[in-house]
Amino acid sequence: MNYDAPHKDIDSNPGSAEKSEFRPVESVLTPSSIAIVGASDRGEAGWSQIMFDNLKDAGFPSKVYLINPKRDEIWGEKCYPNFAAIGESVDHALMMVPAPAVTDSLQEAAENGLKSATIYSAGFGEGGGDEESKRRGQSVKNIADKYGVKICGPNCMGGVGVHEELSLYPSRRVHGLKKGSVSAVFQSGGTLQFWIEQAAARGLGFSYAVTTGNEIDLDLVDFLNFYVEDANTKVITCLVEGVRRPQALMAVARKAHAAGKPILMVKIGRTEEAREQAKSHTGAIAGDDAVFDAMCRRYGIVRCDDLADMIEIAMVFEQGRIPAGNRMGLVTSSGAVKGLALDAAGKVSQEWAQLSAQTSDRLRELISAVSEIDNPLDCGPAPVTNGELYSSISQAVLEDENVDMVAFLARTPLTGGEPDQTQAEPFAALANRTKKPIFAFSHMTRPTTKFAQDFQRQTRLPFMHGISQAVQAMSALAFYGESQRRGINKVGEAKGVDAEAASLNLKDLFSKAGAPAPNEKQVKSAAEAVEAAESIGYPVAVKLVSEDASHKTEVDGVKIGVSNSEAVTAAISDMQKRLESKIQIDGFLIQEMVEGLEVIVGFREDPQYGPFVIVGLGGVFVEALNDTSLRLLPVKPEDIKEMISELRSAPLFDQYRGKPARDVEELAVAVSALGDQFLDLRPFLSDLEINPMIVGPEGSGVRAIDVRPVRRPQ
Repeated sequence: MNYDAPHKDIDSNPGSAEKSEFRPVESVLTPSSIAIVGASDRGEAGWSQIMFDNLKDAGFPSKVYLINPKRDEIWGEKCYPNFAAIGESVDHALMMVPAPAVTDSLQEAAENGLKSATIYSAGFGEGGGDEESKRRGQSVKNIADKYGVKICGPNCMGGVGVHEELSLYPSRRVHGLKKGSVSAVFQSGGTLQFWIEQAAARGLGFSYAVTTGNEIDLDLVDFLNFYVEDANTKVITCLVEGVRRPQALMAVARKAHAAGKPILMVKIGRTEEAREQAKSHTGAIAGDDAVFDAMCRRYGIVRCDDLADMIEIAMVFEQGRIPAGNRMGLVTSSGAVKGLALDAAGKVSQEWAQLSAQTSDRLRELISAVSEIDNPLDCGPAPVTNGELYSSISQAVLEDENVDMVAFLARTPLTGGEPDQTQAEPFAALANRTKKPIFAFSHMTRPTTKFAQDFQRQTRLPFMHGISQAVQAMSALAFYGESQRRGINKVGEAKGVDAEAASLNLKDLFSKAGAPAPNEKQVKSAAEAVEAAESIGYPVAVKLVSEDASHKTEVDGVKIGVSNSEAVTAAISDMQKRLESKIQIDGFLIQEMVEGLEVIVGFREDPQYGPFVIVGLGGVFVEALNDTSLRLLPVKPEDIKEMISELRSAPLFDQYRGKPARDVEELAVAVSALGDQFLDLRPFLSDLEINPMIVGPEGSGVRAIDVRPVRRPQ
């Protein structure tokens, strides 16, 4: 194990000096005065006219000034040559001029009291850019810093304030949106209009939507913070390409969590490779997205697979109902739909509720022709033609104390047909009788009709497009509800480390955590090895000790089950002959054999999101199977048990084929304690990995077999 001989240093710094303050965006989203810079009714200047027309249609909710030095009048309105000619300061400038003209105009505007600007054009160093564009981008940033002008963009398409009827997005697709409680921030300018158009068609109402582009100044986090503080916003949606301030993102996510405002996120880059391949399995396994996912789990951020899913999930969250648990209920009129729902549920971590005997009896009264009463419930086709009966069936399932939420297969009027108010009334009553989440769903994606929108509005029931979408929506609700009940583990103040810890006497630290080392001794020769083995007692493990071999098995530097002195001598002789010309051999470790299930436990510092732990199937299968779960530190024992339940190899921790259940309780306690110790040891260690940690049968505890610490440069 060689606890006291850490590997060679790697560069990594604990903590972050990143500032996490939130910058004000009010003048961008709620300006009382606006200047359209580059206003023109000629040629390709269509965006400025769309912008003006949108503001005019809304009755000019803000003062609007047109700036064009070559015109005195445009669209029947006075045109100014520059900001100085306006005679008063302006809250927000819409920079609709080519990139080379932006800097001078922004400078003049800043000198005349401009508060903020949206830069629509590209050419400010994004994507690497040429030297001229990089200098242009730096000039804009310098102006922003010097004068305190807040910049949205560049290379963005602005945004909208729906309750203020303020449309600063150069497209009619996002004009005239229904007022509501969903706000959006997209780092992609063009994508927003198509997403929001479809979301609006499905019935979502909005408070704000903005695109941030290349974020030369204001970024994703600043707008998220504004939404958390906005009284109208209840659900926050976002499309994220990259996070510039991870610590600030976590701070605003904590704030949103406390306010009970779910953040729904599509994050580009799930398959992105890790930034580095470290000298440990932990570093190799914990790629960018795995750590990001752990951050989302900690702060209750709901990750959506794609933009279509984010619409579906936003609709159920807009209802404002969070389940008390993760037990799902589903009512359908089709056996095939039931089967597809069961398949979909196999991909999420939620569970189907077990209906109570009382509920089963009530359902038999309502649908006597159905022989099997279970959940998901196939009630047959007959009740679907009777709105009152179908509503009563759904209500019976909904009122079961074992059920936390219900989805029911939509009847025809939800997707088409002639308007019939009597069809909506039973379902509106159903929504009024409960605070549990309840919504309708269809077999698959279908065209949205006006009647479907009206029906959805009258019943106050969201309508999902698809069976798997309904199950995913319930899973998202359950995830967020669990996050709200669990709360967020807080990182306590560092306790400091005593002299023993500072010297990295890891044996004692592991023993205190409940994961003692096996008996072992480091030796230099075969003779010393035999003496050590006889002292420890056969069988033993013989392990190579070398800073040049991070993973001993990769160089065949481990022999286990060595049962006598001749075998010990032979094992050492073999390693010396094969390896001494290739790597430096520092000695050999003779170690007590410990039987049990091998797991890996690794602690590491992510440069963006901080310290984390991975737990998974260990030994030689780590990277081959990559069966691990990851959480940000600190963790509690119950977090570790949850991680184990997520593994594909989770059944190995229970009884199977005559093998005893493993001591998961002691494993959870030990890993939690080691996580706390790693937090305090971060000034000295950047990486700490135990592979394997042996988990014995219930009641026998765990043992840390092979430990690989990595020092920080001092």
